[in-house]
Amino acid sequence: IQEAITKLHSQDVHPTSVTVAHRLATITSHDMIFVIAQGQLVESGKHAELVNQKNVYHAMLSLENLV
Repeated sequence: IQEAITKLHSQDVHPTSVTVAHRLATITSHDMIFVIAQGQLVESGKHAELVNQKNVYHAMLSLENLV
């Protein structure tokens, strides 16, 4: 899946895409990340911004040993 996403985004045309990911490594390079918990939007931003906030997204990355 990651390879297909990378190929799609490397083309001259940059489509809008929505990715639902359970493995967070899949989305770290996306332009905007939305974190939804219990049906509510709890955070949004770029990967680096969300990591620096050390809230829900950061905790999720920690569970996957990605920070």
